[in-house]
Amino acid sequence: MERSGRRPVQRARLLNLVLGDLHSVQRLVRDGFIPAPLIFANPGYLRACQAVRVPDGHYLHSTPPTSRGARTGRWRVLADCTQAPAG
Repeated sequence: MERSGRRPVQRARLLNLVLGDLHSVQRLVRDGFIPAPLIFANPGYLRACQAVRVPDGHYLHSTPPTSRGARTGRWRVLADCTQAPAG
């Protein structure tokens, strides 16, 4: 059985891989896993950045999860905050 402490790391790795795909070959869009209009119609998507390579392949620098305690005493992740840091 997997320890729950690993799950946030796995989620961050997955999100980073998705961003890496969207900024390169876009296999997820091509294969229909992510609808093209969801990406290309978004004003935050910059086509000029598609081929930009980032150091060590790290697109996400901070991925704090939004979580809360459940009645069972375990913690649940509700969302991943992947916006650029502010402040």
